[in-house]
Amino acid sequence: MVYMDRENLPKSLAEWEKIFKEEGKEEGKKSVAIELLKAGMSAEFVAKHAKLPIEKVKEMADELSS
Repeated sequence: MVYMDRENLPKSLAEWEKIFKEEGKEEGKKSVAIELLKAGMSAEFVAKHAKLPIEKVKEMADELSS
């Protein structure tokens, strides 16, 4: 989720679209990573193919196993 203070809010619709597009991509990557982890793929495999940092994937795997 994007958090900003009032002074730094985007000024145009195009700026807002860019922010939400990037946020959506990141959420999509996380969703794919979670599904791959649930399917039994290794954290290294998931990180490589979902293009996420290995540390983040390991955190996600820990959350799934708890």
